[in-house]
Amino acid sequence: MAENDKSRDEGALGLLTQEEAVRLLRLDCLGLSNPKETLRYLRRTRQLGYTHVAGKILIPMGEVVAYLERQSVKARRSLHRANTLTLSVAPDGISDRGDPEPRKGG
Repeated sequence: MAENDKSRDEGALGLLTQEEAVRLLRLDCLGLSNPKETLRYLRRTRQLGYTHVAGKILIPMGEVVAYLERQSVKARRSLHRANTLTLSVAPDGISDRGDPEPRKGG
């Protein structure tokens, strides 16, 4: 029977129950009053795709991953590196890169 359970689990890989999706998205750890309702909101507003199988709602793992990627905020490049690309030091101070020649001192 354990062999049969294992093959059933392998066949279902990639499809999550609503409870599994709530845990994977950590909605149950965010102090929400009703995490399952939040998941329903994400489905209803088409922010998170889902499918029906035998009358049950299942969330494809790929949909969860895509949702998280859309919600992710990318880190900015280091401020030092950005300044290096846009500023250059002239003998009499700092000038922007658009200035073809350093200013003449008087």
